Amino acid sequence: TDIKEAVDGAQLVIEAIFEDIKIKNQVFGEVDEAAAPGTIFVSNTSSLSISEMARAVSEPANFAGLHYFYPAAINRLLEVISGDDTSGETMDLLMDLGRVMGKVPIRCRDSPGFIVNRYFVPYLNEACRLVDEGVAGIATVDAAACQAFGIGMGPFALMNATGVPIAYHSQCSLHDSLGNAYAPSDLLKRQFEAEELWDLSGDVDEKAKEAAMNRLKGVVYTVAGQLMDEEVCSPEDADLGATIGLRWALGPFAMMNAEGTKEARYLAGAWLQTLPEEARVPVPTTLEDLATRGEEWPISTVVVETDGPVAVLRMSRPAAMNALNTNVLQDLHVALERVEADPALRVIVLTGEGNAFVAGADIKEMVTKTPLEAREFTQLGHRVFRRIEEMDAIVIAAINGYALGGG
Repeated sequence: TDIKEAVDGAQLVIEAIFEDIKIKNQVFGEVDEAAAPGTIFVSNTSSLSISEMARAVSEPANFAGLHYFYPAAINRLLEVISGDDTSGETMDLLMDLGRVMGKVPIRCRDSPGFIVNRYFVPYLNEACRLVDEGVAGIATVDAAACQAFGIGMGPFALMNATGVPIAYHSQCSLHDSLGNAYAPSDLLKRQFEAEELWDLSGDVDEKAKEAAMNRLKGVVYTVAGQLMDEEVCSPEDADLGATIGLRWALGPFAMMNAEGTKEARYLAGAWLQTLPEEARVPVPTTLEDLATRGEEWPISTVVVETDGPVAVLRMSRPAAMNALNTNVLQDLHVALERVEADPALRVIVLTGEGNAFVAGADIKEMVTKTPLEAREFTQLGHRVFRRIEEMDAIVIAAINGYALGGG
């Protein structure tokens, strides 16, 4: 391919070659010379530093990462990664581009593993540690993971599908960047060297399953808390990474809120005690503080973005097509109050994340309610809708996809 011809007139250039930073930088250097000023450069890396690659171009403010998830044609998750010098304008444009492409984009600061792989790869590694230490067998660990995270495929079955080498190399990369708390399991290393798939046969030991569940949750809660300490992303985006990219029933922060942050802190601390003494790190400060105060992670299903006099309220529950459950209605009510209290905001745009605007009321939640609870739910909905109707601000519904339901 002739690079000059390929980038002629291009406004956006996406690099998707194999994971060798020297070769990537060489390509970006050549593209930078051939492209017009103002061209946005993007790397599709899953693990390399965006900030380091940005040094290869003359306008690092226009350089960012777009990490697509396997299989890219089906998986809707897209990590949008900012380097040290990436401009807000570049990030906003790439977030909008992701939505135009039918993806659910999540913002991420340049950091080892970005968002999802930062907690997902250690989860795979922990599964191997559990087997290597004799805590539980492979079948039991897979069953524990399926129950704990509400998934249909456990870590060993998943590694067989995606490749043991990917899990091993990803854990090694985290280990190199983040230290011994991320050291690869000896069993994972042996399996990689043997070039074999995992043997998934065997019975599930119900007694050992709970211990395996607690360890798997402990590592995920620890790493998720570290993401908050390091300000890599928002808890909402970390949860979207799990529910959209990994198809977990809940993201790590919603799981911690459901379980209670005190219990989450206990599980994180218990997991850290399983590490060699020289590898142990403190429980993440953000998790420790919330648990001490008995508070939840501040996560919302409605994201508010402002641009001058315009406030965009984006209902963000794409795994359920933004169906209106109690949480969404309560979060929407709070968001409307916040916007209404700011006299500078004169226009409200309501829209949805993903391929739906709103898929009506959440029937799955409604069928679990008593008649009294169902009445309270509908009254909450009416209060929110009435507030929208009576607001002084102009309210626009940006119908970005399915708009279903009877209301």
